[in-house]
Amino acid sequence: MPTIFRYGIAVLSVTIAIGLDFFLLRRFEVKLTPFLFAVAATVWYAGAGPGALAIVLSVLSLNYFFLRPSFSLSPISYADLVYLAVCTSCALAVGWVSAVRRRAEQELRQAREELEAKVVERTADLQRSEGYLAEAQRLSHTGSAAYNDTEILYWSEEASRIWGFDPPQGIPSREAVWQRIHPDDRDRVNENIEHGVREKISFVNEFRIILPNGTIKHLEATNNPVFSASGELLEIVVTGIDVTERRRAEEALRESEYKLREIIETVPGLLWSLDPNGEPTHINQRTLDYSGLRVEDLKHGGWHAFLHPDDLPESARAFSHAIQTGTSYQRVTRLRRADGEFRWHDSRGEPLRDRQGRIIQWYGLSVDIDEGKKAEDRLRRSEAYLAEAQRLSHSGVSAFNETAILYGSEETYRIWGFDPAEGVPSREAVFQRIHSDDRGRLFAEVQRAVSEKRDYSITYRIVLPDGTIKYLEVFGRPAFAASGELVEIVTTQIDVTERKRAEEALRTVEAQARENEQRYREAQLELVHANRVATMGQLTSSIAHEVNQPITAAVTYALAARRFLSAEPSNLREVDDALSLIVKEGNRAGEVVGRIRALIKKAPARKDAVEINNAILEVIALAHAEAANNGVSVRTQLAEGLPTVQGDRVQLQQVLLNLIINAIEAMRDVGEEKRELLISTRNEPDGVSVEVRDSGPGFAPAALERVFEAFYSTKTGGLGLGLSICRSIIEAHNGRLWASPNVPRGAIFRFVVPAHPAAAS
Repeated sequence: MPTIFRYGIAVLSVTIAIGLDFFLLRRFEVKLTPFLFAVAATVWYAGAGPGALAIVLSVLSLNYFFLRPSFSLSPISYADLVYLAVCTSCALAVGWVSAVRRRAEQELRQAREELEAKVVERTADLQRSEGYLAEAQRLSHTGSAAYNDTEILYWSEEASRIWGFDPPQGIPSREAVWQRIHPDDRDRVNENIEHGVREKISFVNEFRIILPNGTIKHLEATNNPVFSASGELLEIVVTGIDVTERRRAEEALRESEYKLREIIETVPGLLWSLDPNGEPTHINQRTLDYSGLRVEDLKHGGWHAFLHPDDLPESARAFSHAIQTGTSYQRVTRLRRADGEFRWHDSRGEPLRDRQGRIIQWYGLSVDIDEGKKAEDRLRRSEAYLAEAQRLSHSGVSAFNETAILYGSEETYRIWGFDPAEGVPSREAVFQRIHSDDRGRLFAEVQRAVSEKRDYSITYRIVLPDGTIKYLEVFGRPAFAASGELVEIVTTQIDVTERKRAEEALRTVEAQARENEQRYREAQLELVHANRVATMGQLTSSIAHEVNQPITAAVTYALAARRFLSAEPSNLREVDDALSLIVKEGNRAGEVVGRIRALIKKAPARKDAVEINNAILEVIALAHAEAANNGVSVRTQLAEGLPTVQGDRVQLQQVLLNLIINAIEAMRDVGEEKRELLISTRNEPDGVSVEVRDSGPGFAPAALERVFEAFYSTKTGGLGLGLSICRSIIEAHNGRLWASPNVPRGAIFRFVVPAHPAAAS
């Protein structure tokens, strides 16, 4: 209670004692007794401090009110003081005993309350523990029971739930429980129970049970036999766990592990795992098949044979660094396949850590990227080639939309005079460098191409900051989204400044070239004509002989006609025959002169259909006398049914005449050996072939290679232009002329000219 109340009790007790004393003195002589009770009551109810106050107040009140002289504080006699002290001590003793008893009662009451509280608490704890145990059994699917040889002594609620019994019906019979054990497992369960009891050891039974609805469950029961002091079995305490879900999970896990192994083995890569020190712990079969190595080989340094020798040192350093630092491992290396081929692989390794951050395993994968690596190299080379091609061709690529420049190649920056290091220029900066006179035209063309969704091409000028003007030829292609909106315009820009300048220069050069070509053709015609004239000069005597023969014959026939006319009578029939022969020989002389005149006449080249065999026979007729004078026999093997060739008859005959004269001259110095000239023709897939074969001394190999060079000649007085001109004529006819040795001696000159289109068709 509050302190003021406790001290108030002392004052109240003394006041009551005073009143009692006045009342009791009238009948009894008990001056001190009420005050002793007041002190005892104060000590009992208020404690020692208020008790002391009650003693002081009692002494003062007794001295004042009840000791003589009354109503005054007089000195107390020794006898009264002793008596007062004894009485006070007795009162204090009584108060102390009372206080001790009160405290003992209070402590006993407090102890009882604490005990009751603890009992309630322990009871609640026990109830909670039982609830927790029941809940734990329910959550863990664990039931508990106890049984002996004859009956089940205890059966938990969860055990009933697991076995399919109804808890309100009480503990099931041993027989009912036994009947729910799977028939295939009963003998094994019984043997385990008998063995555990016999050996007096705990044992575990794993078996199946069948519920009334046919559900099969898997149980794992831990049995603990309990024996008496004499060794008799008292009971078997069993804890049964429903492991049906675990078994299913184990089956699912095994199935998952099997599928995982299958996936690992079918992953298109080389998988491996290592312990924290980098020693191999698993290598998938694909790695073994790929490398042709065994697991033992790879675990004992076989990686050295697996890696390319050039990649091994750096890969070893990178792997060692990863193991020491616990960082990821990544390398692109070449690995040897079982057939000995090295292929590029992307190898990666990652550490697996526990919750404390310690590495417990390394897992790695190597993926064959050989084709990708080669494609990447090809792409890199292609990009380099493209960049180089753009640089060499002064062409760049760019992309833009309506608001910004999206991309520009390095060559595009160079063409437009921008610095690639400064990033993509703004659309306004690019627009400002377009020549002011070309901006409108360019803008209109781009707008038309976008609206019509088509490609465009345009040539315009740009002006660089230093005033340089460039011409650009641009090809653009707009790209649109599925909704039809413009996404971007991709352009190819070619710097045609030099080409523009070259075109101007080319036009000047072309005009000069046309003039030079005209002069060259005129000079070539002059040279060809001069060659023909020179050749005809060599045949002067033969030509004179050819012309003289028909003239002489005509004169002879004329004289004979005169004789026939002067005869009596005149023989007119003979005269007519002679005149006919004169006409024939005159025509013959005219044909010779005509052929000579055609060869000597200077005329432009023509493209006619030429009967090559007839042209050959005419040339042989001109050169017949020359051949005869040099003792050369001329033979021909002219194929029948040859198509006509397209060309200039005179120029082709000039080639034939040159080749025949050269052959006749070559055979002059062969001595007494036979001199033969064979001219043959035949039809070939690429045209008509003409061959001139002689039996002269032939050419040395070095001379054979140079025989068609201008100003090269094997004759002491030759200019070396004849064969060169012949080859030029044949090549102008789209043909070929070449020489080869004749076996056993002599030379062969052969040319092929295409057939006339009309004849070929």
